[in-house]
Amino acid sequence: MPHPTYRRRIRITTAAGKARADIEDDAHRYGVALVHDGARVTAIRGEGLRTPWTLCIDAARLVDRLVGMPLTADPAAIYKYTDGRFQCTHAFDVAGLAIAHAYRATPRRQYDIDVPYPVMDFNAPKTLTLLRDGKLVLQWTVEGQTIVSPAPYAGQSLADVVRWAKKTFADPDDYEAVVVARRATYISGVKTQDLDTRKSAADGGQSMGRCWVFQPERAAVAWRIRGNTRDFTHSAEPMLSDLETIAPDGLGPMPTPENSER
Repeated sequence: MPHPTYRRRIRITTAAGKARADIEDDAHRYGVALVHDGARVTAIRGEGLRTPWTLCIDAARLVDRLVGMPLTADPAAIYKYTDGRFQCTHAFDVAGLAIAHAYRATPRRQYDIDVPYPVMDFNAPKTLTLLRDGKLVLQWTVEGQTIVSPAPYAGQSLADVVRWAKKTFADPDDYEAVVVARRATYISGVKTQDLDTRKSAADGGQSMGRCWVFQPERAAVAWRIRGNTRDFTHSAEPMLSDLETIAPDGLGPMPTPENSER
């Protein structure tokens, strides 16, 4: 039997003047669609399609604060435009990827990440594997908050590795892979938890303040949606399979400046 394995899939699709990015893992399923004028985001919509807490659905819509943001190749630049602590982390992250690939005019990009958990403890050694468009790009061994192998990542902390990568890699693909892998490493810890044992986001408290739902004034009334966690240990194939229905052309319904939720 395989070890329990956390999996995450991200797919980004672009066409002239628009982009869509979707993400699915054990606990989350989000989508973001945007339109742009070649220089800035002119409208954007976030969707919480499967969320751990009731208020996450509202949080996904807060990506509309990115209307007006200049297009950029850096998916982490969104954190300079608006405060990520008052966003849904997952919708916000894929919004950054959608913006970056709209800027780079990438027709399609897919990331697949898996993190087996031989020991059900986030701080125990584990190995993350990241595929980009089906090809192996990264394979980190991580222990606690530190990447222990391979070079040149060995010794980098998860807290600082994105800043280090920004200074180290000239290729935006190499840098972006680090951005995606670092977030997936953190979120993979959900594999060691049973969220259905919690009544609300406030139970546990370890993520307090890190996103919109986990702000102190909100977490206690963000109720757990029981049964919303999936287990993709045995296959990644079902992940984002709903795109065949909701976005058969790869992009789906797009917002416009007139009906944006801003």
